[in-house]
Amino acid sequence: MHSIRLTERKIAPLITELEDWARTQSLPLGPFRVHYGTERLAGVEVDDSRWDVLVPGQYWGGKGKPFTMRTKFAVPEGWNGRVELLLPLGCSKSLEALSFLYGPEALVFLDGELFIGLAPNRTLISLPDRYLDGREHQIALYGWTGIRDERYEMGQPALVQIHDQAARLAARLHLLNEAMRLTAEEQPSRTRMLDLLDKVLHQLDWTGGQQAFLKSAARAERLLEQGLPACGEPLQVKAAAVGHGHLDLAWLWTLEQTKEKGARTFANVLRLMEENKSFIFAQSQPQLYRYVHEGYPELTAEIDRRVKEGRWEALGGMWVEADCNLSGGEALVRQFMLGRAYYMERFGHPGSPVVWLPDVFGFNAQLPQLMKLAGMDYFFTAKLTWNQYTKFPYDSFWWKGLDGSSILSHLIGTSKPGWWGATYSADLTPEELISTWRGRHHKELAEETLIAFGFGDGGGGPTREMADRADLLQSHPGLPQVRNSTAAEFFARLESSVGDRLPVWEGELYFELHRGTYTTQARNKLHNRKNEFLLHDAEFLASWAALSGPYEYPRERLREAWELLCLNQFHDIIPGSSIKEVYEQSELDYAQIRAAAEGIVAEAADALGADLPVDAVCVVYNPSPFRRSGELIELPAKLIGAGEALRSAGGQLPVQRIGGAETLIAELPGIPPYGQVVLRKAAYNGQNAEQLLYAGQAQGAAADASAHRDCYMVLENARLRAELDRSGDIVRLFDRRAAREVIAEGAKANKWQAFEDKPLDWDAWDIDLYYQDKMWTAEPASRIEVIESGALRATIEIERRIRNSVIVQRVSLTRSGASLEFQTKISWNETHVLLKVAFPVRVSSTVATYDIQWGNVERPTHRNTLEDWARFESCAQKWVDLSEGDYGVSLLNDCKYGYDVSGSTIRMTALRSPIFPDPTADRGNHEFAYRLLPHDGDWRTATPAEAYALNDPLIVRPSGQCRSGRGAEQTQDEADGREPARPNPASAADAASAAPNKASAGFAGAGNESSLASTDKRQLIIETVKLAEDGAGIVCRLYENERTRGSAQLTAAFPIDRAYLCDLYETPIAEIPVKGCVVGLDYRPYEILTLKLLPVRIAGGAAGGETEGME
Repeated sequence: MHSIRLTERKIAPLITELEDWARTQSLPLGPFRVHYGTERLAGVEVDDSRWDVLVPGQYWGGKGKPFTMRTKFAVPEGWNGRVELLLPLGCSKSLEALSFLYGPEALVFLDGELFIGLAPNRTLISLPDRYLDGREHQIALYGWTGIRDERYEMGQPALVQIHDQAARLAARLHLLNEAMRLTAEEQPSRTRMLDLLDKVLHQLDWTGGQQAFLKSAARAERLLEQGLPACGEPLQVKAAAVGHGHLDLAWLWTLEQTKEKGARTFANVLRLMEENKSFIFAQSQPQLYRYVHEGYPELTAEIDRRVKEGRWEALGGMWVEADCNLSGGEALVRQFMLGRAYYMERFGHPGSPVVWLPDVFGFNAQLPQLMKLAGMDYFFTAKLTWNQYTKFPYDSFWWKGLDGSSILSHLIGTSKPGWWGATYSADLTPEELISTWRGRHHKELAEETLIAFGFGDGGGGPTREMADRADLLQSHPGLPQVRNSTAAEFFARLESSVGDRLPVWEGELYFELHRGTYTTQARNKLHNRKNEFLLHDAEFLASWAALSGPYEYPRERLREAWELLCLNQFHDIIPGSSIKEVYEQSELDYAQIRAAAEGIVAEAADALGADLPVDAVCVVYNPSPFRRSGELIELPAKLIGAGEALRSAGGQLPVQRIGGAETLIAELPGIPPYGQVVLRKAAYNGQNAEQLLYAGQAQGAAADASAHRDCYMVLENARLRAELDRSGDIVRLFDRRAAREVIAEGAKANKWQAFEDKPLDWDAWDIDLYYQDKMWTAEPASRIEVIESGALRATIEIERRIRNSVIVQRVSLTRSGASLEFQTKISWNETHVLLKVAFPVRVSSTVATYDIQWGNVERPTHRNTLEDWARFESCAQKWVDLSEGDYGVSLLNDCKYGYDVSGSTIRMTALRSPIFPDPTADRGNHEFAYRLLPHDGDWRTATPAEAYALNDPLIVRPSGQCRSGRGAEQTQDEADGREPARPNPASAADAASAAPNKASAGFAGAGNESSLASTDKRQLIIETVKLAEDGAGIVCRLYENERTRGSAQLTAAFPIDRAYLCDLYETPIAEIPVKGCVVGLDYRPYEILTLKLLPVRIAGGAAGGETEGME
C-alpha cells in the first residue's frame, strides 16, 4: 500500500520539516560592517564605526577582494544545549560545474581569537560553552570574495538554538531513507525500512507546539532505535572513512590565498575534533603545514597535539602533491627529502608511510622505486578512474616499477552525483558508500574499501554532519560498515589480510586524460627545466669547491631554492592549469631560483678558480655525467690577442669569431664527466681548423648525385647533409657515416603543423583525439639566409608564418656534431590552436622509447588496441627515440614534454592556446631548442649523452672572473701541448698524505683535465653530485639506464675513507668496498643508487673536515 499512499514521496519533505523544528529558537544579529583591504582587522580594539554597513538583502562582493567584516552577538540567558552562529554571506548563482568553488570565504575570529572557517557550504558554526554566558562578544570575519567576478546577496546573521535529539533524529532518518532507496525493490529489507520510516514519522506531533513536538521526537527516536535491527543486517563489508580536505595549493586562486584556505581548513578540523572525539583527519603537503604555521602560529600547538594523539595523519611524504610526469628525476627525490624532513623536524617522525596523490595526472614507471627508497609503503590515488577510453582493471594492487620495486596501491572508487570519475571529497552519504563498494574490483579479495570525505579542491574539510554520519553508519542496515581510520591503518589491514593475493600492475600508470598538461603554459615548463639543471650545476660545483678548500657549502640557499622549485611543481602549477596570476608569481619564483643558482655557480667557480695557473685564460666545467668531445664554447674574443691561440692539455683549439667578431667559439677536444679543463694562451701555430662545414645554396655545395630535386639550401658537415627546399622544410637528411637516408621517402621534415584544439571539457588540461581533424601547415618561408658559415658552426635562419604566428629558426650544424640543432623563436598569436613539429623518418619499429625520470619506457607506435588509441599523446623528459635493428633517430628537447610517435613519424608538441582558466595562456614570445640525432644502433649509443649536452651546457669561466691564481708549474708534457700523465687513483691517498694542506679534489696539476666523479659503465649515469645533508662527505646519486645488470666502478677525484649505499635521505644501508679513489658497486636494471663517499680527511677542505660526522 505504500505506493498508493505515496509514502516514499512524503518522507523526504517531512524529514526536512523535522530539521526546521530542530532549530528551536533564532535571534537575528545586527548587520555586518565591512572594510575592503588585506589588513587583518580582527582584534577587539579595532574601531569599525566608520565602515560600510551591509544589511540583509544587500549585494556586495566582486572578484578576489580581501575584506574584514565585524558585528557582535550575545547568547540570551536560558539558551543551553547547542547554539550556533548562522553567518550567510551569500553564494554564487552560477550553474557552472565548478560553482562549488565559488563564493566568499572567511576565517572567523571570536573576541579576536581565531576560531573556524566560513564558506558557502559551511555557514553554521557551533559555539563552545564559554560563549553562552549572556555577554556581548565580537565576531570578525577575515576573508576574500572568491574567484569569480560576482556579487552576493547578504543573508541575515543570527544565533540559532538547536535541539540535539531532534537534529540527530533527522540525520538518522535521512540515512535510513537513502539506504531504503538504494535497496532493490525485491529485497524484503527495503519494505521493512520503509515501514519503519513511516511509523517513526507518525510519532511526531506537528500541531501541539514546540514542547509537544520535542517530546514526540524523543519517542520517535526510541522507536527508530528499536526497529532498526529488524530492517536487516549491515553489509558484511567495511569502509575506512578518512577525513580529508584536499587543497590545491594554486589553481583558480593564488598561493597567497591558499595560505588562508589552509588556515580555514585546519581551523575547521581542530574545532571538529573538539566536538567529535572519534573523528580522524588526514592531510598531505608539508608546504601547506608550513604556510599555516607561518601565517597562523596559534594553530600550530593544536595541530601538533592532534598528530601526536594519532587523530591527525600527516600524509604524503612529498613536499607538495607534485606532478609526476613533468617534474625531473632529482626534483622528485627532493620532494620526498624535503617533505619527510619537515615532518621529522615538526612532529618527531617522518609522517605517514602513504604517498597520497589523489589528483595527479598520471605516474611515471620509476615512482615505485622512489617511494620505496623514500621509506614509503603505500600509494593512494583517484585520477585514473577518470580515464577517457579504458577502465583501469584494479583498485587494490601491487604497482611494480621499472626496476622491479613494488608498492601496495589503492585507487579510490567513490562516485559522487554529477562528478567526473571517483571523488576524494565525498560527503559520506549512503549513496557514496554503496558506490564505493559496488565499484570495487575483485570483491572476493578484499572486504574493506576506503572513502575520503570532506570538502576539497579548495579545502574546507569535513563538516560536523559528515563526521556524525561516520558514527551513525558504523552498523546500519543495508550499508557498508563505516569505521574512522587513518589511511595507513587501512593499507596495513589490506596488506595483512589479502596482500599476497592482490594483482600486479607493471609499468607506468598512464592517465587517459589531461594530455594537454604536457604542453600548456610553455614558459613555465621552460623555466622549470632550466632551473632543475641550474640547481644541479650549483650543487655539483659547490660540492667540488667545498672539498677543495675553505668554501662554505650554501646548504640553506640550496634548500630554499629546491623548496621553491618543488612548490612550483604542484600538480596545477607546472601542468599549466592555473589562473594567470599564478604564473605571474611563478615567473618571479623561477627568477629567484635562477638568481640563487647562478650566484652559487659563480661563487663556487671563483673558489675553485683560486687554484688556477696564472696564465689560464679560462676554466671549463662539464656538469653532465658523460664525457663531451668536439663541443663548442663561447668566449669573449678579447681573451686572446693577435698571434695568440687557445690551448688545452690536448693541444691548440680551433676557433671561429662570431657576433661581429666580439665573441669567439672554440671546439674542445674533450672534457670528462663532472670535470674541468683549463684553457691557456699559446702562440698561434698557423694551423686552422679543417673546413668540414658548408651552409649555402645548393649549387655551391659538394656535388651529390642523390640530392633532392627541390634542394635549394644545403647544410652539411662530415657526418650529415641536410637539404632544404624554398619553403624551409627539410626534404633530405643524409647520414654520411652510415650511408643512410634519414627522412621518409617523399616526406618533408621539421614540418610545422597547427591543429584546431577545442577539447570537450577541460580546456587547459585536455587534448582530445579529434584535434587532428583540422590541420594547417606553415606557409613557405619569407626568408632563408645563411647567418654563419665558419669552420666550427654553420647556420641557416628561416622565417615563416603559420596562421597568425611567426616562427624564426636557426638550423645549425657544428664541425664535429652528429645532430641537427633547431634554435626556435615563435611569436604565438593563436586561440584554441595546438602546434606540433613533425619528423617522418626512414625507420620501422612497433615501439618508440621515451626518456622518463631515472630511466626510459617503450610505448607502441601503432593503434591496435583501445589502450593504444588512448595514448595518442605521451610525455617524455629529454628525448624520444625510434630505432630499428641497427639504426635510429632521436628527437631531443630542452623544455618540451608532449610527443606522439605514430608509425614512422615523430612529432613534438610545441605550444597550445587555451582560454580557461587563463585566457592569455601561451600567447606571446617563446624560445626553445631541439635536436634531431640520427645514430647507429639504438638510442643507447648516443642519445642520453646528447640529451644531457643539450640540456646542461658547459660552464665557461674566464680567468678574470676568478679570484686569484697560483704559480704555473708546467710539466714538459704540458709545455709541449700534450696531456700530462694522470695520477694513479690507487696512490692518491699517498699523494694526499704527502701534501696534507692541498685539496686533492681541486686542480691537481696545472692544465690537467680532472673529474670529480665518473663511472666506468656508460649505462650507469651519475645524475646528482652534492654535499651530504649532514655535511659528511659527497653524495652521488646514479641510475642504470639500459636495462642491464652487473658490477661497476665509480672513481672520485679524492681518496675515499669509506663509502655507503644509502636511502634517499642519505641514511646508510650498507657499506661498500673502497680502494683509494674507487668504489665498487653492483647494479640491476634501472636501479637508482645513492652513494655517500667519505673522503680521507684533508686539511682545509670543508667536506673533509666534517668526515667525522659519520663516526
